[in-house]
Amino acid sequence: MITNINEREEELALYDSLPVGICVINPEFQVLFWNRCLENWSGIKKDRIKGTDLRDKCEKLNNTHFQKRFELIFNGGPPDSFSSQLHKYLIPSKLHNGNMRIQHTTVVASKTDSPGKYNAIIICEDVSNLINEVQAFRHMKDTAIMELNEHIKAENTLKIVNNKLNLMNSITRHDILNQLTVAIMSLNLLGIEDLIPADSKEYKSFKRIESALENIKQQINFTKDYQDMGVESPGWYDIGRIVERTGRAAFRDLAVTNELTGYEIYADPLFEKVIYTLFDNAVRHGKKVTGIYFSASEDNEGNLNIICKDNGIGIPEAEKEKIFDRGYGKNTGLGLFLSREILSITGISITEDGVYGEGARFLITVPKEMYRTAESL
Repeated sequence: MITNINEREEELALYDSLPVGICVINPEFQVLFWNRCLENWSGIKKDRIKGTDLRDKCEKLNNTHFQKRFELIFNGGPPDSFSSQLHKYLIPSKLHNGNMRIQHTTVVASKTDSPGKYNAIIICEDVSNLINEVQAFRHMKDTAIMELNEHIKAENTLKIVNNKLNLMNSITRHDILNQLTVAIMSLNLLGIEDLIPADSKEYKSFKRIESALENIKQQINFTKDYQDMGVESPGWYDIGRIVERTGRAAFRDLAVTNELTGYEIYADPLFEKVIYTLFDNAVRHGKKVTGIYFSASEDNEGNLNIICKDNGIGIPEAEKEKIFDRGYGKNTGLGLFLSREILSITGISITEDGVYGEGARFLITVPKEMYRTAESL
């Protein structure tokens, strides 16, 4: 049963100004809100769809798989991303010019006035313009292959960057973040918290609007670092100097042993963030870390193995792979996830193989064609 629709109109009306399709449903899948953008895309007016069961419009929602995923949202679970299987039933798949529409759908939980009760906010983004970006990238790829002498190295790098661009189909665009920032700043400038009582209906509506905007902003903030990856071409970096510079600038309380002198690796310009993350994770999660040790050696296949080891408590066996998952951990859970992504651009891998209780030990494996020594220059 639909409740509090009119009371929430003031909060939800803000979504009408956003350039994304936004629909709000309750646990019975009844439509509470349908913004102007969805009206334009679908041709369905909000007055006609409000109060109806969204499953009647989108039969996929009756699927057990989708029901379970939405059940997690209605219980206050984490955001979820859906492929075109969901939104192509909500919005026509073709643009006015006949081209196919490319979309990405995210669903987030939204608190209600009832404790433990959540609605679901469905956010549909049109990323059709990404087609032009992909075409531009393909042109850049063809030109780069002709110009680069190190043919194999360049082709592998561009292939990874191409995969990253495909991932961008699932990331909310930068212009939405700008508009959200303007909206949040405008709310703060109004000074409503100083003008109305904290126990009033208006104050609660204001806080719900503020919370909803922040929730959407969190979903797209992650793209800032991710979009920087692969933007600039990889280059050769002296890893010994990066370790020395990072330790001296931000981690002076750690005893740093650096045996990486004389090695350069071919990596993305964000490689320095990888080294910083290794330092930062040792301090944050090692609990008793007083020192960190970097060394390197070449294996029988000619690869370079870079080792970063600390004297903290280490990583439990069950978490050695999970720590590289996005969102895993006590903080943002993005540091090691991004580190693996940054390294993978030039075919470099990272794993954790330390003994729990004896400290963390990260192994970075650099393919033989992706590193060089001072003697080989």
